[in-house]
Amino acid sequence: MDETINLKTEAPAGSTVGKIPETQTQQRTKVNILWTGGLDSTFRIVQLSMMDADIQPYYIIDKRNSEKHELKAISYIQKEIEKHPATKGNILPLKKYKVSDLEEDKQVYDAYRRLFERHSIGSQYE
Repeated sequence: MDETINLKTEAPAGSTVGKIPETQTQQRTKVNILWTGGLDSTFRIVQLSMMDADIQPYYIIDKRNSEKHELKAISYIQKEIEKHPATKGNILPLKKYKVSDLEEDKQVYDAYRRLFERHSIGSQYE
């Protein structure tokens, strides 16, 4: 008679039944990404979705006329990615922040100023 082992309980001493190899017990990589709904950030989301990773998208609310369309695009694209057979990653719920609630990062701001002085870049990167 075959013995059925409940993997939710402890396996018999010395048994390897129900044990997950160490390579599978490691935590998944978590990737934080700013998602605007545009081509560049969406391309990166799609790339990441094909990896075994948790993807944490962020969206910055800044009272732009395009926000409604961007959020609608993000919602639609996320649903399509989740349905795709090549998807291995997990897209976490979109976190939205008002730009007015964000603290300025001096190091990032200084780097932006140095780039701005040398190259023509748009104010949307400020």
